Amino acid sequence: MHLTEGLPLNRAYFETWKFIHLRMGYWKEATNINRSKLEITNDALDRWKRSSHDALIKKK
Repeated sequence: MHLTEGLPLNRAYFETWKFIHLRMGYWKEATNINRSKLEITNDALDRWKRSSHDALIKKK
């Protein structure tokens, strides 16, 4: 017996999750295809630093 058998809500949730996970994989592949891991992580770090700086400015 499968975990989601007889539970339509759980089945819908898992099917939706699988679809979203698959689509996000395609999106990530398309957006990061020409960038190295270092470039991606540096970009993420820069965004984090900017958002932290902006939050501190707004706090004052």
